[in-house]
Amino acid sequence: MMMTIIQNISQIFYNLAVGIGVLFAGFYYIAGGIGLLFAGIGGFKVFLNWVSDVKEKKRIEKMTLELKEKYPIEEHGKTFELIKSRADPRPVYLLDKNTNIKHWIASRPTFDALEFEFDMVKKLNQKEFDLIETGKKILIE
Repeated sequence: MMMTIIQNISQIFYNLAVGIGVLFAGFYYIAGGIGLLFAGIGGFKVFLNWVSDVKEKKRIEKMTLELKEKYPIEEHGKTFELIKSRADPRPVYLLDKNTNIKHWIASRPTFDALEFEFDMVKKLNQKEFDLIETGKKILIE
């Protein structure tokens, strides 16, 4: 009788241990699944960022090509000029001679992408510069 009680108690503890083991294994797999889910979301985010970067590079390449076609360096002095004011020599503008509108070249990378050189820039006095209508800025970024 005592042996049967001990066997029953032993069986209860064994079943309890197995149940706890199964419970922890379940938690382990759930945690692993959650981890994989977050890793998948992170990987998807990296993929979306990569796609966005590729699209942005293509947009920049397209815009650069369009501007180079519209203002080819060989046409400098004929269809367009690069100008700036003597009073504020920092901003450089592209003066479209067909429209007589000046466009601010808004960054050095834009200036460089169009293969312009600073010795191509003509300095104007402030009155002459101010008489030219200002159009949209040129920015390839």
